[in-house]
Amino acid sequence: MVDISIAKSADELFQRVADYWRQLAKTALRDHGKFHVALAGGSTPRGLYRLLASNEYANQIDWQHTRFYFGDERAVPLDHEQSNFRMAREAMLDKLVIPATNIFPLLTDLDNLDNSARHYEKILRRELPVDEHDIPVIDLILLGMGDDGHTASLFPGSTILAEQSRLVAPVFVEKLQSWRLSFTYPLINHARHVAVMVSGKSKAEKLKEVLVDKTGGNPVARIQPLGELAWFVDGDAASLLPADLTKTK
Repeated sequence: MVDISIAKSADELFQRVADYWRQLAKTALRDHGKFHVALAGGSTPRGLYRLLASNEYANQIDWQHTRFYFGDERAVPLDHEQSNFRMAREAMLDKLVIPATNIFPLLTDLDNLDNSARHYEKILRRELPVDEHDIPVIDLILLGMGDDGHTASLFPGSTILAEQSRLVAPVFVEKLQSWRLSFTYPLINHARHVAVMVSGKSKAEKLKEVLVDKTGGNPVARIQPLGELAWFVDGDAASLLPADLTKTK
């Protein structure tokens, strides 16, 4: 099932995703005692994380039983200015009372990135329930979408797009000339819920291509979870979408 939520502004988008998070957390805690969520990097999620750490939400969510994972990471130290972990830590994690044992960063400083990926898969298998396909199931995976249609570190033309056996894998991003670690489709598409956040005028053309034209082979278009897929889009990003889609609130 796919749901598209159109917000008037980026701030309203963050509010809607925060409410979605709160709702899913309550359900997960009721059903299995923990809420497993994978965080996204990039610029858009920062506003969400700051909101979740604010007084409006900080006291309404059971952080003691929330487990944090990361959908992708740049091959930099965790304290590097480009680290997704550092961004999430500064925007949210450091501001909340969360046991350190609840947070599982993608470590990129092991012997090599391949070992880092295998190490993280072991963590996922240890911490998460698995489904009938023996794939760990995350309650909520947060994703964004780049101007080129990438999501997590699944970039157009990269070899990781064809990965079917590994849950986490290293990938060299040619256009950026840099290495990253990323969740793969098999892991993402077995999540209970996936939320894709898209904000800004620069994303409008690509969003129309993904949701309406369905052309271009965009990596984000292959996010088709067994559970629920929810798009959270602001007015600028939705500006080229047809009326029948933008009617959804």
